[in-house]
Amino acid sequence: RECHTSPCVFGWKKATQYAMVCAVNVLLLLSAGASGASVRQPSPFELPANLPRLNATAPNAERYILVGAGNYQSSNTTEVHVFIASPTAGVQGPLRSTRVGTNPSWICGGGRKGEPKGPLYACLESVSQKTEGGMAGTSFDANEGKLSLVNTAPWPAGGNHGGPAHCAVAPLSRPGETSYVVAANYGLGQTAVFPADAAGKLSPSHQMLQYDDGSHAHCVAFSPDGRFVFVVDLGLDVVHGYRWNSASGKLEPGNTLVLEAGTDPRHLTFSADGKWGLLQTEKTSMLMALAYDSDEGRFAQPTPARTTSTIPGDWNGISYGAEVRAHPNGKVVYVSNRGHDSVAVVNFDPTTGGLRVSSWQQELISWPRGMDLSPEGDVLVVANQQGSHGSTIVGFAVSESGTALKLAGKPMEVEEPTDVVFPTE
Repeated sequence: RECHTSPCVFGWKKATQYAMVCAVNVLLLLSAGASGASVRQPSPFELPANLPRLNATAPNAERYILVGAGNYQSSNTTEVHVFIASPTAGVQGPLRSTRVGTNPSWICGGGRKGEPKGPLYACLESVSQKTEGGMAGTSFDANEGKLSLVNTAPWPAGGNHGGPAHCAVAPLSRPGETSYVVAANYGLGQTAVFPADAAGKLSPSHQMLQYDDGSHAHCVAFSPDGRFVFVVDLGLDVVHGYRWNSASGKLEPGNTLVLEAGTDPRHLTFSADGKWGLLQTEKTSMLMALAYDSDEGRFAQPTPARTTSTIPGDWNGISYGAEVRAHPNGKVVYVSNRGHDSVAVVNFDPTTGGLRVSSWQQELISWPRGMDLSPEGDVLVVANQQGSHGSTIVGFAVSESGTALKLAGKPMEVEEPTDVVFPTE
């Protein structure tokens, strides 16, 4: 059972090497079973000698990155994997893998800006009547690169397809206070709020919102100041807006953005200066810069001058937008395209909101579902879910301007990765 990511799936790799890895894993599994441990060492990757240097802000520093996976055809994926990434060596590992529950397809975390994220949370997506979705609370030790499961909380509606697809954590103003995880459920068209303590232990949801028929809530994003929450609804073509009540930990009515029918909005992030919402769409493969009123928590309607396609105009195949990330310099945005199998590098004018694709990175990329940019903006890690380079993650060194991506290191194998996250603010 512990060797399902070895020759059975990746038969083109060196069988002898994997046989040795499997033998080690069997011994570790027996040991873990005796001790009740939930963490295993899936490969003989040597830990760096000086672990505290990870998450450093120095140029070319190594940083931890967590990888979640969601197999939407079965319920085989159960782990979140810990790797390290740098702009010189790319992605290396995995260091460890931790079982957290069925299909941990999205990972979110929170904390005070500039501090390591301790608790992190994984969305557990149900894929059949045999599994029930929910949330997993975990703790992450940045000194040891160790992720530990704290507990799980079921989705309040329960039942089939009761699993969330996306989550975000309310920003903390003081360490140790109660935190809240807001999660969006694509299948049920719902948003729920889960309280969590300082150790990452989740309590049952204390608020759930049900949207109209046809809803597919796909993304949760807090405003940069933490006063507002936005839920992107792919099915209803709206961005639900809420005021965040930090005292009660609940969502209150806010300003909702209604988009043109068929827009297919998927994910939302904010520009570095917090003045723009950067909204990426799925079937239409568009990126929109939405002017943002931070006093009212309100987005302006998109305009043609602030909208661009994220795939070439002469592309005739299918393609679905997946993820959007903004460079900390405030002038570059990245969008992953499944089908065109690329990461679009988009020049962004923070004064006018203008967008223009400058290039597409396609090297060793196929069906890129999730991706994340390091806090310093010097390395981008992409999760290849399927296709010719499927079940791998790959790192790219990012130029100082943010406009050039250069392959770094080699792809690392992970079964059907769907999300990657650097566990630091």
